[in-house]
Amino acid sequence: MNYLIKNMGEIRLRPARISDMDLIFQWANDDECRKNSFHIEKIDYEDHVKWFQSKLNTKQCDMFIVCRGEMPIGQIRLDYEGKKAIISYSVAKEERGKGYGKIMLQLLEQEVKNQPTKIDTLEGLVKEQNIASQKKFEEMGYSKQKMENCYCYTKKIDINKDNNLQCFKNVKNKR
Repeated sequence: MNYLIKNMGEIRLRPARISDMDLIFQWANDDECRKNSFHIEKIDYEDHVKWFQSKLNTKQCDMFIVCRGEMPIGQIRLDYEGKKAIISYSVAKEERGKGYGKIMLQLLEQEVKNQPTKIDTLEGLVKEQNIASQKKFEEMGYSKQKMENCYCYTKKIDINKDNNLQCFKNVKNKR
């Protein structure tokens, strides 16, 4: 699924590849990205190389580059833990504030819907001060739960008879 946005062009996901390693390293070490990450220290390049190669070579992760036309504008990743997938994303510094966060989440959900999977939940962990990401998950219908140092956003996934996936808003259990 691609999005056509007036005056911005086509927005799409493509699988990350080894040639994206330096670009993702640059994005990951951006000051704002580090501030909103759970590990705020700058990333060492050698550690990044090992991490990136392991992410590309495991079935426990799907990593995508978000492109406007052919230009990379961000990355979004799913890390699988049992029946849930943890979402992590970032937007390139020069592309922030343009509404790409929500589009990235929409494209990722569509990608999940189009792939056979055994997950039943999408989850995003967002630090308290990262208001922009909080708004994006809320706009996409994720439920919000306060945790010790962050918010946990979840959305349940239902697999119908045709093996297509349908996302629906997670309703909090009232106990």
